[in-house]
Amino acid sequence: MNVVLKAFKDKTDGKVYFAGDAYDGERTEELIGLGYVQDDQPNKKTRAKKTTE
Repeated sequence: MNVVLKAFKDKTDGKVYFAGDAYDGERTEELIGLGYVQDDQPNKKTRAKKTTE
């Protein structure tokens, strides 16, 4: 489940989502890109391994 950051009305089902609500709709990727929904599994950043010479 993704968490809503800003309130919006979903154009596919007409439901209003408020900040803090859980969103599990079909437009998840689009809404994450627009900043309305927070990704529940953000990309993990890996650190480069230090090499010694």
